[in-house]
Amino acid sequence: MTKLTLTSLTRFDKDRDGNPLKTKDGRTYTRLFIRAKEYGDKPISGFDSIQTQNWREGDEVEVEVEQKGEYLNFKVPNKTDQLTKVLEEIRNTQLKHTMYFQEVISFLSTGKKTSEYPEFEGEPNFDVKNN
Repeated sequence: MTKLTLTSLTRFDKDRDGNPLKTKDGRTYTRLFIRAKEYGDKPISGFDSIQTQNWREGDEVEVEVEQKGEYLNFKVPNKTDQLTKVLEEIRNTQLKHTMYFQEVISFLSTGKKTSEYPEFEGEPNFDVKNN
């Protein structure tokens, strides 16, 4: 998912001939073209929905942007996508905490660090010439 700052929004509910846009099964829809600071003047195409109705120029929105040939398309993430992202962040944080606690427990029980990095011995002296 990408955060975009909207610079322009254009909604279309009719085709070039003035006919309403319709899905294959006959439902009408509205196309939404946006431009964002992060993509310059390149239009990004998607569908208007309840989630996009209140978007205005200057808003920062979170969408998924996908390149299809020479065109860019956007999709508003659904609740499942958003929950998956949050769950992944929680898992990553939990893993970092688990690794930290294992390091602390190991140090408390053995008195030694478990990391394989050498102890810091001061700044290197690059002025010394080796012959």
